[in-house]
Amino acid sequence: MSGETPVETSRKTARTKADWFSAAEDVLVAEGVEAIRIDHLCQQLDVTKGSFYWHFPNRAAFLSAFLADWRERTTLNVIEMLSQQERDPETRLVRLLSLPDRPKAPKAAQVEQSLRAWARTDATAQEALADVDQRRLMFFREIFAELGFTADEADRRARLAYTLMLGDTVLRSSTKDAGAVLSDAVSLLLAQPK
Repeated sequence: MSGETPVETSRKTARTKADWFSAAEDVLVAEGVEAIRIDHLCQQLDVTKGSFYWHFPNRAAFLSAFLADWRERTTLNVIEMLSQQERDPETRLVRLLSLPDRPKAPKAAQVEQSLRAWARTDATAQEALADVDQRRLMFFREIFAELGFTADEADRRARLAYTLMLGDTVLRSSTKDAGAVLSDAVSLLLAQPK
């Protein structure tokens, strides 16, 4: 039957790239990047190696695609969504700073911490992380610039806001009054320079 796309087969069900990336996140958090091996992922997903090779030519290509997917989901998509949904820069700032309070945030924080550990020993991961940090900081800078701060003030506040957001993802489980902390943080970040 010409024109038909071949279908991936496995022991149970076909797996998507998203399934592979999700499995890799779990392995990364639990065991580190060294454990993200083809055989280990196949075992986690209960599929054959052929299933892996259906989507990816090799481990290096998989890891590169995994980093690209993480970058897109956790940064590019978030920036795009907030830019489209929230025209008001102050509301965008509040939404960004409240991301650590979302239900999926604890797992996302574990993945990001594991990626940061990986980036200390791998140039490809380091490049992906540097790009993500740069894009996130730029988005914060744009918000503060829209709020009327000078370029220098916008840069300083962006760094403070990003540091606060990253720290909050780590400390969130120990924060009892997250709403009050967020409100205080926004007030401090929006205060006019003396």
